[in-house]
Amino acid sequence: MSQLDGAGAGHDSGERRDSGEREGYSALLTSVGVVERVDIVRLRVWGQDPERMLNGLLTNDLARMTPERAVYAALLTPKGKMISDGRVIPSVTEGSTKELRLDVPKVALPALTEHFNRFLPPRFARWEVVEGQTFGVYGPHSGALLNAVFGMAPQPDEDSLATITRDGSGISLISTGIAGVFGSDVSVGADQAEAVHNELIQAARMLDGGRCPFERFEVARIEAGRPRYGVDMTDETLPAEVFESIGQMERAVSFNKGCYTGQEVVVRIAHRGHVNRLLRGLLLGEAPSPPPGTPLVHVETGRPLGVTGSATLSPALSQTIAMGYVRREVSPGETVLVGDHPAVVADLPFRRSGQ
Repeated sequence: MSQLDGAGAGHDSGERRDSGEREGYSALLTSVGVVERVDIVRLRVWGQDPERMLNGLLTNDLARMTPERAVYAALLTPKGKMISDGRVIPSVTEGSTKELRLDVPKVALPALTEHFNRFLPPRFARWEVVEGQTFGVYGPHSGALLNAVFGMAPQPDEDSLATITRDGSGISLISTGIAGVFGSDVSVGADQAEAVHNELIQAARMLDGGRCPFERFEVARIEAGRPRYGVDMTDETLPAEVFESIGQMERAVSFNKGCYTGQEVVVRIAHRGHVNRLLRGLLLGEAPSPPPGTPLVHVETGRPLGVTGSATLSPALSQTIAMGYVRREVSPGETVLVGDHPAVVADLPFRRSGQ
């Protein structure tokens, strides 16, 4: 085991060779890694008209949803601040009862509970947490793994969807570039979770891949410049602050749909002004990883310029990196202070060696 493999969660990464298999961070980049996505929870929304009810709460338009495509969106307060992000997946419809599934951050569940209890009328839409698990299958050989286990894989573009039925239960496969390489999130019910996980690990090892701990996946996520709710997005974040600079506005927000909670703020920013801060990368050299919320200040004046989010020691860049919100007027290439340490502002995603 390398020194990096033995270090603390969320700060660095490494690889391990065990009976010919490649695991951890290395598996994600060179073969295929299987990650237990402990940060995701799935919700079921059903009733007479769950799609219309949800569409009134989401930044995106559920008319974009098809059997082959999930819809990514944010949920906002009336003041336009983010309550959560997530993906909406079509599900089985039986008789007059329609159903949708939502993959959302587990950390956002308390706020979502309050929001849904307030804005989802039970006559038209009810909701509950679905017992089950999500496994990330990421890496160059992820498609081969999914085809070996399920006989199919979604198309290799963001939010493409494939569904199968096994033993009477549905399994969804959703494409994502969250690790900076092609991969899919595999969502299964509780009754099949253990068996599917074992199949995925066994298939990964046949492809010279293996298990990837969540903290190693986090290294790849940060290098890929993908924000995570609860760290890089909070209830103080406006959608434009996080999505504009990373090229995700079109994926997350529709400017053609009808009204939704928080829409007025989103539209006003888009058409009449701009946000004052943007999500950027930070290159910190040999500095230790700063905790989320560490202030960013001007090198000469000490004027506040923003705060940090996720941070890690990056094997690909051979230095500490972080994401953070930086004042709009600070351009990539400029230097700021993160605590007592200088950091160079960078575009996201970070460029790995060879990219």
